[in-house]
Amino acid sequence: MDKERSMGVTVFGWLFIIGGILGILGKISAAMRASAMLDVKYILAFVISALCLTCGIYLLKLRPWAKQLAIVLAGINTIYALIIFNGLAKTDYSKMMDYASKKQEQMVQEQYKPEYQKKALEAIERQKQITEKAMPILFAIVTGITIGWNIIIIFFFTRPKVKEQFTGAESPQRSGGDQGAV
Repeated sequence: MDKERSMGVTVFGWLFIIGGILGILGKISAAMRASAMLDVKYILAFVISALCLTCGIYLLKLRPWAKQLAIVLAGINTIYALIIFNGLAKTDYSKMMDYASKKQEQMVQEQYKPEYQKKALEAIERQKQITEKAMPILFAIVTGITIGWNIIIIFFFTRPKVKEQFTGAESPQRSGGDQGAV
């Protein structure tokens, strides 16, 4: 007898599939830059995206290991969010802001008349200061949403009614089929 999949499992399965596909496509577009392929963060993110895609497909098929994988991926994503959003992202963003500011300053010096350069450079500096003040708030919001979402995934897949949907869906041997034969 086939188990019936709940709406929640269906929704999460499709969200994992969509997230996995978008993640893979994002990593492929990043791979167009030569240095991205050698970056450990890139490789890890690509593997996690592929696992999300696989997890989503097999959640829809009610495979017990896919439920466990969803919980593990949610845990990994929570840890990743805490590390990346609160640590590395700030550093990376700071470098990116410095690079963008230098490019803007260079453009102002090349394209603006000298009498307008001072005002334009001051505006660039103000914009940089405002952005640097706002980024910790944005990182906190994104981290909170990410952690909250992962807690929802973990909670959902550990509920007894959801666990029941995944029992016996693996193979006939697990449900008492041909266990006596050795």
